Amino acid sequence: MSTVGVYLRLIRLQVRSQAQYRAGFLLSVAGTFLFTTLDFAAILVLFHNVQSVGGWSAAQVCLLYASAALSYAIADMVLGSLDTLPQLVRDGTFDSLLMRPRSAFFQLLASDFMFRRCGRLLQAAIVLAVLLCGGFLHVAWTPARAAVLLSAVLGGAVILGSVWVVGACISFLVDGAGEFVNTFSTGTQFLAQYPLDIYSSWLRQLVTFVIPVGFVSYGPVAYVLGKDVGWEANTAVFLPALVALASSAAATAVWQTSIRRYRSAGG
Repeated sequence: MSTVGVYLRLIRLQVRSQAQYRAGFLLSVAGTFLFTTLDFAAILVLFHNVQSVGGWSAAQVCLLYASAALSYAIADMVLGSLDTLPQLVRDGTFDSLLMRPRSAFFQLLASDFMFRRCGRLLQAAIVLAVLLCGGFLHVAWTPARAAVLLSAVLGGAVILGSVWVVGACISFLVDGAGEFVNTFSTGTQFLAQYPLDIYSSWLRQLVTFVIPVGFVSYGPVAYVLGKDVGWEANTAVFLPALVALASSAAATAVWQTSIRRYRSAGG
Protein backbone atom coordinates (compact mmCIF):
# COMPACT_ATOMS: atom_id res chain seq x y z
CA MET A 1 0.00 0.00 0.00
CA SER A 2 1.25 3.50 -0.80
CA THR A 3 2.25 5.87 1.96
CA VAL A 4 -0.78 8.04 1.25
CA GLY A 5 -3.07 5.02 1.42
CA VAL A 6 -1.59 3.91 4.74
CA TYR A 7 -1.89 7.42 6.13
CA LEU A 8 -5.53 7.78 5.12
CA ARG A 9 -6.39 4.40 6.62
CA LEU A 10 -4.66 5.27 9.90
CA ILE A 11 -6.42 8.63 10.02
CA ARG A 12 -9.79 6.99 9.42
CA LEU A 13 -9.14 4.57 12.28
CA GLN A 14 -8.06 7.38 14.60
CA VAL A 15 -11.13 9.46 13.81
CA ARG A 16 -13.34 6.47 14.56
CA SER A 17 -11.51 5.71 17.81
CA GLN A 18 -11.70 9.32 19.01
CA ALA A 19 -15.41 9.46 18.22
CA GLN A 20 -16.04 6.30 20.27
CA TYR A 21 -15.62 8.26 23.50
CA ARG A 22 -18.37 10.70 22.68
CA ALA A 23 -18.40 12.68 25.91
CA GLY A 24 -14.65 13.25 25.88
CA PHE A 25 -14.66 14.01 22.17
CA LEU A 26 -17.47 16.55 22.46
CA LEU A 27 -15.83 18.20 25.46
CA SER A 28 -12.56 18.50 23.55
CA VAL A 29 -14.33 20.00 20.52
CA ALA A 30 -16.24 22.41 22.76
CA GLY A 31 -13.07 23.37 24.59
CA THR A 32 -11.15 24.25 21.43
CA PHE A 33 -14.22 26.06 20.07
CA LEU A 34 -14.49 28.22 23.21
CA PHE A 35 -10.73 28.82 23.37
CA THR A 36 -10.61 30.18 19.83
CA THR A 37 -13.78 32.17 20.47
CA LEU A 38 -11.89 34.05 23.18
CA ASP A 39 -9.28 35.05 20.58
CA PHE A 40 -12.07 36.36 18.37
CA ALA A 41 -13.69 38.13 21.30
CA ALA A 42 -10.41 40.00 21.90
CA ILE A 43 -10.73 41.48 18.39
CA LEU A 44 -14.31 42.56 19.08
CA VAL A 45 -13.26 44.16 22.38
CA LEU A 46 -10.48 46.02 20.56
CA PHE A 47 -12.91 47.49 18.03
CA HIS A 48 -15.32 48.43 20.77
CA ASN A 49 -12.82 51.18 21.61
CA VAL A 50 -11.40 52.08 18.18
CA GLN A 51 -12.92 52.52 14.72
CA SER A 52 -10.08 51.01 12.72
CA VAL A 53 -6.66 49.39 13.12
CA GLY A 54 -4.03 50.27 10.54
CA GLY A 55 -6.79 51.46 8.20
CA TRP A 56 -8.72 48.19 8.53
CA SER A 57 -12.28 48.12 9.83
CA ALA A 58 -13.61 45.57 12.30
CA ALA A 59 -15.19 43.40 9.58
CA GLN A 60 -12.00 43.48 7.51
CA VAL A 61 -9.82 42.41 10.45
CA CYS A 62 -12.37 39.68 11.22
CA LEU A 63 -11.89 38.39 7.67
CA LEU A 64 -8.14 38.35 8.29
CA TYR A 65 -8.79 36.45 11.48
CA ALA A 66 -11.10 33.90 9.84
CA SER A 67 -8.66 33.20 7.00
CA ALA A 68 -5.70 32.80 9.35
CA ALA A 69 -7.72 30.76 11.84
CA LEU A 70 -8.88 28.34 9.16
CA SER A 71 -5.30 27.86 7.98
CA TYR A 72 -4.17 27.35 11.57
CA ALA A 73 -6.95 24.84 12.28
CA ILE A 74 -6.08 22.72 9.23
CA ALA A 75 -2.37 22.75 10.06
CA ASP A 76 -3.11 22.01 13.71
CA MET A 77 -5.18 18.92 12.93
CA VAL A 78 -2.63 17.51 10.48
CA LEU A 79 0.59 18.48 12.28
CA GLY A 80 -0.57 18.62 15.89
CA SER A 81 1.45 15.51 16.72
CA LEU A 82 4.62 17.59 16.30
CA ASP A 83 3.93 18.74 19.86
CA THR A 84 5.14 15.34 21.04
CA LEU A 85 8.51 15.56 19.25
CA PRO A 86 10.44 17.28 22.10
CA GLN A 87 9.35 14.56 24.53
CA LEU A 88 10.21 11.77 22.08
CA VAL A 89 13.69 13.20 21.55
CA ARG A 90 14.24 13.73 25.28
CA ASP A 91 13.18 10.18 26.15
CA GLY A 92 15.11 8.59 23.31
CA THR A 93 11.94 6.95 21.98
CA PHE A 94 12.31 8.82 18.70
CA ASP A 95 14.88 6.15 17.80
CA SER A 96 12.09 3.61 17.32
CA LEU A 97 10.67 5.71 14.47
CA LEU A 98 14.02 5.58 12.68
CA MET A 99 14.15 1.79 12.81
CA ARG A 100 10.91 1.27 10.88
CA PRO A 101 10.56 1.14 7.08
CA ARG A 102 8.35 4.22 6.82
CA SER A 103 9.78 7.71 7.21
CA ALA A 104 9.99 9.11 10.73
CA PHE A 105 8.03 12.20 9.69
CA PHE A 106 5.19 10.09 8.29
CA GLN A 107 5.07 7.98 11.46
CA LEU A 108 5.03 11.08 13.64
CA LEU A 109 2.13 12.61 11.72
CA ALA A 110 0.20 9.34 11.61
CA SER A 111 0.66 8.74 15.34
CA ASP A 112 -2.09 11.18 16.30
CA PHE A 113 -4.49 12.99 13.98
CA MET A 114 -5.96 15.84 16.03
CA PHE A 115 -9.53 15.51 14.80
CA ARG A 116 -10.72 16.34 18.33
CA ARG A 117 -9.41 19.86 17.70
CA CYS A 118 -11.92 20.39 14.90
CA GLY A 119 -13.61 22.95 17.16
CA ARG A 120 -11.03 25.45 15.89
CA LEU A 121 -12.05 24.74 12.31
CA LEU A 122 -15.74 24.99 13.14
CA GLN A 123 -15.38 28.32 14.95
CA ALA A 124 -13.36 29.92 12.14
CA ALA A 125 -15.80 28.59 9.53
CA ILE A 126 -18.74 30.11 11.40
CA VAL A 127 -17.01 33.50 11.60
CA LEU A 128 -16.27 33.39 7.87
CA ALA A 129 -19.83 32.35 7.01
CA VAL A 130 -21.31 35.15 9.09
CA LEU A 131 -19.01 37.69 7.45
CA LEU A 132 -19.80 36.54 3.92
CA CYS A 133 -23.53 36.02 4.37
CA GLY A 134 -24.30 38.80 6.83
CA GLY A 135 -23.47 41.72 4.59
CA PHE A 136 -20.62 42.97 6.79
CA LEU A 137 -18.19 43.10 3.89
CA HIS A 138 -18.77 45.15 0.75
CA VAL A 139 -16.91 42.97 -1.74
CA ALA A 140 -17.69 42.59 -5.43
CA TRP A 141 -17.03 38.86 -5.60
CA THR A 142 -15.42 37.47 -8.73
CA PRO A 143 -14.03 34.00 -9.48
CA ALA A 144 -10.52 35.41 -9.02
CA ARG A 145 -11.26 36.79 -5.55
CA ALA A 146 -12.95 33.57 -4.45
CA ALA A 147 -9.99 31.56 -5.74
CA VAL A 148 -7.51 33.83 -3.93
CA LEU A 149 -9.37 33.46 -0.63
CA LEU A 150 -9.46 29.67 -1.00
CA SER A 151 -5.78 29.51 -1.93
CA ALA A 152 -4.98 31.75 1.03
CA VAL A 153 -6.59 29.26 3.43
CA LEU A 154 -4.98 26.16 1.90
CA GLY A 155 -1.65 27.81 1.13
CA GLY A 156 -1.64 29.41 4.58
CA ALA A 157 -2.03 25.97 6.17
CA VAL A 158 1.02 24.75 4.26
CA ILE A 159 3.04 27.85 5.18
CA LEU A 160 2.13 27.63 8.87
CA GLY A 161 2.80 23.90 8.87
CA SER A 162 6.21 24.44 7.30
CA VAL A 163 7.08 27.05 9.92
CA TRP A 164 6.04 24.63 12.66
CA VAL A 165 8.18 21.84 11.23
CA VAL A 166 11.23 24.11 11.24
CA GLY A 167 10.42 25.18 14.79
CA ALA A 168 9.98 21.57 15.89
CA CYS A 169 13.43 20.69 14.52
CA ILE A 170 14.91 22.85 17.28
CA SER A 171 14.07 19.91 19.56
CA PHE A 172 16.96 18.02 17.96
CA LEU A 173 19.37 20.74 19.07
CA VAL A 174 18.00 22.11 22.34
CA ASP A 175 16.75 20.02 25.24
CA GLY A 176 13.36 21.08 26.61
CA ALA A 177 12.33 23.03 23.52
CA GLY A 178 8.67 22.07 23.87
CA GLU A 179 7.44 25.41 25.18
CA PHE A 180 9.40 27.25 22.50
CA VAL A 181 7.80 25.09 19.82
CA ASN A 182 4.31 25.83 21.21
CA THR A 183 5.05 29.55 21.31
CA PHE A 184 6.35 29.36 17.76
CA SER A 185 3.15 27.76 16.46
CA THR A 186 0.62 29.91 18.29
CA GLY A 187 2.64 33.08 17.74
CA THR A 188 2.54 32.69 13.98
CA GLN A 189 -1.25 32.59 14.00
CA PHE A 190 -1.45 35.70 16.18
CA LEU A 191 0.77 37.61 13.75
CA ALA A 192 -1.27 36.45 10.75
CA GLN A 193 -4.65 37.55 12.07
CA TYR A 194 -3.82 41.28 12.21
CA PRO A 195 -2.80 43.70 9.42
CA LEU A 196 0.94 43.93 8.92
CA ASP A 197 0.55 47.72 8.84
CA ILE A 198 0.34 47.83 12.64
CA TYR A 199 3.77 46.23 13.12
CA SER A 200 7.09 48.03 13.05
CA SER A 201 9.15 47.94 9.88
CA TRP A 202 11.65 45.35 11.11
CA LEU A 203 8.89 42.99 12.19
CA ARG A 204 7.09 43.35 8.85
CA GLN A 205 10.30 42.42 7.06
CA LEU A 206 10.81 39.47 9.41
CA VAL A 207 7.34 37.98 8.94
CA THR A 208 7.45 38.55 5.19
CA PHE A 209 10.91 37.46 4.06
CA VAL A 210 12.21 35.27 6.91
CA ILE A 211 9.10 33.73 8.50
CA PRO A 212 6.58 34.06 5.64
CA VAL A 213 3.53 34.58 7.84
CA GLY A 214 2.63 37.71 5.91
CA PHE A 215 1.55 35.55 2.97
CA VAL A 216 -0.89 33.51 5.05
CA SER A 217 -3.71 36.03 5.04
CA TYR A 218 -2.62 39.67 4.80
CA GLY A 219 -1.81 39.92 1.09
CA PRO A 220 -4.63 37.67 -0.18
CA VAL A 221 -7.29 39.26 2.03
CA ALA A 222 -6.12 42.75 1.03
CA TYR A 223 -6.58 41.71 -2.62
CA VAL A 224 -10.06 40.34 -1.92
CA LEU A 225 -11.06 43.57 -0.17
CA GLY A 226 -9.56 45.71 -2.93
CA LYS A 227 -7.17 47.44 -0.52
CA ASP A 228 -4.05 48.96 -2.06
CA VAL A 229 -1.42 48.01 0.50
CA GLY A 230 1.49 47.59 -1.88
CA TRP A 231 3.04 44.63 -3.61
CA GLU A 232 1.65 42.12 -1.08
CA ALA A 233 -1.89 42.61 -2.41
CA ASN A 234 -0.92 43.09 -6.05
CA THR A 235 0.89 39.74 -6.17
CA ALA A 236 -1.52 37.84 -3.91
CA VAL A 237 -3.09 35.93 -6.80
CA PHE A 238 -0.10 33.63 -7.23
CA LEU A 239 2.29 34.25 -4.31
CA PRO A 240 0.59 32.17 -1.58
CA ALA A 241 0.93 28.99 -3.67
CA LEU A 242 4.56 29.76 -4.57
CA VAL A 243 5.47 30.65 -1.00
CA ALA A 244 3.74 27.47 0.21
CA LEU A 245 5.85 25.38 -2.17
CA ALA A 246 9.05 27.16 -1.18
CA SER A 247 8.22 26.88 2.52
CA SER A 248 7.47 23.18 2.32
CA ALA A 249 10.71 22.58 0.40
CA ALA A 250 12.67 24.51 3.03
CA ALA A 251 10.95 22.64 5.87
CA THR A 252 11.72 19.32 4.18
CA ALA A 253 15.39 20.25 3.86
CA VAL A 254 15.60 21.35 7.50
CA TRP A 255 13.90 18.15 8.69
CA GLN A 256 16.16 15.87 6.65
CA THR A 257 19.25 17.73 7.82
CA SER A 258 18.09 17.47 11.44
CA ILE A 259 17.47 13.73 11.08
CA ARG A 260 20.94 13.16 9.65
CA ARG A 261 22.53 15.01 12.55
CA TYR A 262 20.30 13.49 15.22
CA ARG A 263 22.07 11.70 18.03
CA SER A 264 20.10 9.41 20.33
CA ALA A 265 19.63 10.50 23.92
CA GLY A 266 20.85 7.05 24.86
CA GLY A 267 24.11 7.27 22.96
